[in-house]
Amino acid sequence: MSNIKNDCQRLVCTHTFHNSCIEEWFESQLQKKLPNPTCPECRTFITSKKRIQKIVKNYTRSISLCLMCEYLLDDSVEIIMSIINKSIHVLNLGYNEIGDNGAEVLAKNTTLLLLVLESNQITDIGAIYLSKNTVLLTLNLQDNHITDVGAEALAKNTGLLSLNLQSNQITNAGAEALAKNTNLSTLNLRNNMIGDSGAEALAKNTKLVDLDLSNQRFA
Repeated sequence: MSNIKNDCQRLVCTHTFHNSCIEEWFESQLQKKLPNPTCPECRTFITSKKRIQKIVKNYTRSISLCLMCEYLLDDSVEIIMSIINKSIHVLNLGYNEIGDNGAEVLAKNTTLLLLVLESNQITDIGAIYLSKNTVLLTLNLQDNHITDVGAEALAKNTGLLSLNLQSNQITNAGAEALAKNTNLSTLNLRNNMIGDSGAEALAKNTKLVDLDLSNQRFA
């Protein structure tokens, strides 16, 4: 959610409420031990700023933070990155609704080493943003909406050691671009649309120790 005025909040579903009213609503739902509060108007699941702060607080002495299945959108990513401790090097944001704007925010981080964005709504635009981060060592973008354009951008990254692009829409062009990367040691391209030429190009990469090309549309 994001602030519209000092005394109002707009939820991810676009409904707007006074701060005191919506916080009281969230608090009442949390007291009922619901996994996530909902919008009073449309019942859309909402992860409030207070809930995010509470979760992050529990990880103050940890190097990893898990926020899987929290119904997070791009606005939530901005909140997370504004309060996250610099000691956090592993961030799992899998199974949310994070898009390209959220990916852009994450790409600017300089302390994360492992980032999981499995099953979100990231496209080539978000992949291009993330490709510019040279601090990350491991990136999981499984089950998003990435094509050859995103794969080609990620192929130019010189920091990643492990990249998971399973279940996207990558063909030979993307595979051939990734084959030119000499820094990756682990690459998961399972369940894409890669054919013989892409597979042959990847087979010639002697730096890859772990390569998964299963479930492809081979000729």
